[in-house]
Amino acid sequence: MLSRIVHIFRNLLQKSKVEQSLDDELQSAVDLMTAEKTLAGLSPAESRRQALIELGGVEQVKEECRDVRGGVLLDTLAQDLRHSLRVLRKSPGFTLAAALTLALGVGGATAVFSVVNAVLLRPLPYRDPGALVKVHGKDPKMPEMLLGLTPGDYTQVRLRFPSFSAVAALRPARKVGVVGKEETTQAAGVRATGGFFDLMGVPALLGRTFGPLDARRGAAPVAVISYGLWRRAFGADPEAIGRTVVVGEDSAPIVGVMPPSFAEPAASEVWVSSDLDSVDSSDFRSGDLTLLGRLRPNVSLARCNAELKAFRSGESSVSPELEGGVIEEVSESHRKLLLVLLGAVGLLLVIAVFNVANLQLAQVAGRTREIAIRVALGATRGRLLRQFLIESSILGLLGGAGGVAAAFLGLRVLIAGVARIIPRAAETTLDGAVLAFACGLSLTAGWFIGSFTVLRIRWVPSNNLRQGAVGSPGAEPGTQRVRYMLTALQVALSVVLLTAAALLMRSFFQLSHFDLGMEPHRALAVSLGGSSASDRDGLLRRLGAMPGVIAAAATDVKPFSGMTVVTGPIQIAGFTQPADRNPMDYTAATPSVTPEYFAAMGMRFAAGGGFPPGDPRSIVVNQAFLKRFSGGAAPLGKMLKANSVTRGPIVGVVNDTRDSDPRRPAWPTIYCPAGDSRWYAETHFILRTNLDNLEFLTGHARSIVRGYNSRIPILSISAMDKLVGESVLMDRLSAMVYGAFAFQALVLCLLGAYGVMSYSVSQRAREFAVRMALGAKASQVALLPLRQMFPFVIVGLLAGLAGARGLSAFLESQLFEVRPADPYAYLSVTILFLIAAAAACWIPARRAAHSDPLKTLRCD
Repeated sequence: MLSRIVHIFRNLLQKSKVEQSLDDELQSAVDLMTAEKTLAGLSPAESRRQALIELGGVEQVKEECRDVRGGVLLDTLAQDLRHSLRVLRKSPGFTLAAALTLALGVGGATAVFSVVNAVLLRPLPYRDPGALVKVHGKDPKMPEMLLGLTPGDYTQVRLRFPSFSAVAALRPARKVGVVGKEETTQAAGVRATGGFFDLMGVPALLGRTFGPLDARRGAAPVAVISYGLWRRAFGADPEAIGRTVVVGEDSAPIVGVMPPSFAEPAASEVWVSSDLDSVDSSDFRSGDLTLLGRLRPNVSLARCNAELKAFRSGESSVSPELEGGVIEEVSESHRKLLLVLLGAVGLLLVIAVFNVANLQLAQVAGRTREIAIRVALGATRGRLLRQFLIESSILGLLGGAGGVAAAFLGLRVLIAGVARIIPRAAETTLDGAVLAFACGLSLTAGWFIGSFTVLRIRWVPSNNLRQGAVGSPGAEPGTQRVRYMLTALQVALSVVLLTAAALLMRSFFQLSHFDLGMEPHRALAVSLGGSSASDRDGLLRRLGAMPGVIAAAATDVKPFSGMTVVTGPIQIAGFTQPADRNPMDYTAATPSVTPEYFAAMGMRFAAGGGFPPGDPRSIVVNQAFLKRFSGGAAPLGKMLKANSVTRGPIVGVVNDTRDSDPRRPAWPTIYCPAGDSRWYAETHFILRTNLDNLEFLTGHARSIVRGYNSRIPILSISAMDKLVGESVLMDRLSAMVYGAFAFQALVLCLLGAYGVMSYSVSQRAREFAVRMALGAKASQVALLPLRQMFPFVIVGLLAGLAGARGLSAFLESQLFEVRPADPYAYLSVTILFLIAAAAACWIPARRAAHSDPLKTLRCD
């Protein structure tokens, strides 16, 4: 084996010496045979002739020896590689056009796949993430609602459940303030039991995580912060260890900083230790815990859920059913968005491949004589196939290299768009898996182009040699039809992308111009960390006194945040609810607002009015509340019960608003007067102004809050228009990305159609010249190639519209007040494509029709 490897390297690296040795051996053999025949009585010349005849020809024997010696395959591959590079170098225009076209497709696919890899394929940054299970409660009467668990549930699961080797609990922490270098920063936080970080299997980047001493009863709480908060609040200063986190009325020193990839629960920035492990709790009433468990070896999630379903941690009348699921940071809507985008760039790549295949067919037409000579000299079909595969593979790798460069440049823009709405998207990098994907994609595209080209070569070398370049394969009717069919496929795929983009753009337009039931223009939202009622009222007076402010209000729910406070069951005096109604239908949102809230939001009263001065009990409801609880009648003056607490009377009915999620119907809402109790989480001020420029108000509001109390965290100060835009951010992103891909697909398709038409016109130049010399009009000559080409365009257009209709079901969940078969979208795509395709085909046809027939015939 070793000697064979040595011979292979000798044959490859010392080729001249090996050839000289072969020449010497053959010459010695010829000389010996000649000497033998001379001794037999033949003349020297005849002896040499007979020796060569008996040997079978020196060059033939050399070829046979070369074919069997070690390393011949590598040698021929090297020859084919050098030949392919020379061919591509001789046609720089074709090489550049093909590489750039493939780079466009590969670059888009690589960029989107890198995000898919980071978000969906890359494992979560925890130890053995497949063994981690998140446990929640379910009420059999309301299976769509997930319930938090109680300390009693946690204690019983931790002590009695057999499938988990370790269990930890998380509880939301209200009003978490981090005392930074210059100001107090509000952060999202949770209280975690002592074994939480050990269960996740992630050590601290700086400092430490919770230890056994932190879980003891009565132990002082400590805090661990996220990497992002460490950079934002402390400028990545190692001296942050020992600083203070304020949780409610308590404070906790910071003992550690987690790595950048750690985020459980999602968006959490502070983890505060809890002594729940050391408390023998029997509390089954307050359910706001999230339980995490690690499965024991050889225990499946299905077995775990079967045991959880049979396991009831407390009295059956008060404990919910338990159910576990794997930890996921990506919602189903985000997953579907990424997969749909990956499909879109896949279509773009296929269009690019078909485009290059068309270019390759035209390029091969100019090499017909070369191919015929090689076949006549003995080149096999396999050798020619390998030659074209190597050429197209080089093209694919060139396009892949350009695609990776384009992905590197465009990835930052893509990440900036998706990182705000898709978890883990900010971790996207061009790692080894992405580069391997790009390389494999490039080679696959190159092999397809090469094999497709070879399959269209006609194996009639004698005819090709006799006809020269005139009877080239590329000019044959069969090959020309193949090129038209490739163009039709490009048209069909481009129309699918264009239609999808048109539907998403229509949806985004409808969403952007939808009546939200309130007026977001000339309104400012100031969001602060939790504060007392006196702070709220004091800031409200100061903010309302700013120049240009015509109405100022406060609420505990930020508009367009998707968050709300829900209470139930609801019962209005004098109205009977159907017995078969879902329990979820008895609930309503209950935001706390100040009297000017309705004017500041730009809402309209349908009946009654706002809160009477000095009345802390009156309430205002919306029209969705009336439809659900009173059959549409306005129950002014009526009292109601919410969660067994009497509220009322109802003094007004306002119009419905979509300030939670514009896609969802308005939720029944009870607007309650903001009382004097201390607020738990956040305070949001809504300022209505008559000014067009809100930047002045933004700076003024920030200085007022700082001057009032610098320790109150400022979460954000945003124009309401911006909040509306952020609520439809995913729709905007989908429309923009699809629009960009569709535009690229349209350009590629039109360039392909233009190239096919130009080549067809050049092949028929002599025919057109003869027709014009015999009296044909220029318009008649221009219509000839159009009649040949445009039917394929029409077929591709119809196929694309049909394909778009079939695939539009995948977009239905992303459309807002737009049907998947929206006629406006399909009609606009049809008109746009017909105009663009007609222009791309007409330009070369018109140029051919206006050429000088005498010059054409003379040149021919």
